Amino acid sequence: MDTGYIIRLTNKVFAPEVLKKALGLGSFFLLFCSVAAFGQHDSLITNNGEVLVGRYNKPVFGHSSFTINGKKHPLDAKQYKAYKNDGIWFKSVSVSSRVDPVWMQCLERGTIDLYQYVTYGAATRVSPRNLPASYVVWLARKNDGPLLNVNGVMASEVQAKDNLHKLLLDQPDLAGALDSIPFTTHAVRGLIAAYNRNVDTIK
Repeated sequence: MDTGYIIRLTNKVFAPEVLKKALGLGSFFLLFCSVAAFGQHDSLITNNGEVLVGRYNKPVFGHSSFTINGKKHPLDAKQYKAYKNDGIWFKSVSVSSRVDPVWMQCLERGTIDLYQYVTYGAATRVSPRNLPASYVVWLARKNDGPLLNVNGVMASEVQAKDNLHKLLLDQPDLAGALDSIPFTTHAVRGLIAAYNRNVDTIK
């Protein structure tokens, strides 16, 4: 395995033309394209695929909301499929059939989807202003498979690395890179983007 090649690969995948391909797969992306003409406005996609244009409102107390034609709508992950705020997409994702879906930031889209989910633990006396500790978890899903932890937050690094290896297994060069490069979030995202780009090329 050429370590230098893999490092160069993980650096190149963040080029705009590569990200465009990595993010350009699947029917969900077609919905994204449909809102491109709205410029910099925030966008909201309903469960039936309707695209609404308005303004995202950050939560002060309670939940965030979305203003459409002057009226505020609670941003409920059960009622909406996705939304865009400041150019960043968030998708309603079900972690389990036993719990309600939650909003997760879309980091990569393709055969392998990569999401970022922020969760909070109990408040501690050592935390600033006694606020709950926050945890940034990266979860990946291949096609319609289960969500897998791939950054080792709230899971062991060994488990996260094994999960990523399973996702990349049908591209041996990328799967093998896990043993020759540092296990960092930059590497994780780069390998997933490269995987999606390769799949797109093959298609």
